[in-house]
Amino acid sequence: MKAFDPNYKHESIKDKLACKTNLEAHFTEKRIGNMEVDVLDIGAVHFPTGTIFACDPLVELEEAPPFLQTIPAGTYPVKICVVPSEKYGDRYACVKVEVSQEKPVRYELTMTGQEDLDEELGEDDYFGFGVDAGMGCIADIQTQAAFQAYWAGRLEPAS
Repeated sequence: MKAFDPNYKHESIKDKLACKTNLEAHFTEKRIGNMEVDVLDIGAVHFPTGTIFACDPLVELEEAPPFLQTIPAGTYPVKICVVPSEKYGDRYACVKVEVSQEKPVRYELTMTGQEDLDEELGEDDYFGFGVDAGMGCIADIQTQAAFQAYWAGRLEPAS
């Protein structure tokens, strides 16, 4: 039955998940609101399968579920919108994995299929991950499998 398929539910409310903020401005403008911003190019990330997830890596790297949305497997540049502050230190405002050089048509919230889509979404509601340790990462599901294998090896008693 389609009603229980997370992809079907996602498609049925896709328009409600569209971002109301022009996120592209964080990477093209010098000022957002009343704050000066800068863009930091931090290199590239490789997604061997294109099945990706995001999480606070110090808390959920081992079990974060992948997104329903996928991207083409490949290596992509990563940029961070930074709000410079002498008082508080530089603050990361927004991160972008540049899957294409084309101007984005729209941004929307990614989903894992575990979201409760039967409830009405409020104006300020969103889906995402907590940042308990104050960190965030975007990775390929293959990276998660490698971390799980590494961690399992660390937990084995030394012989």
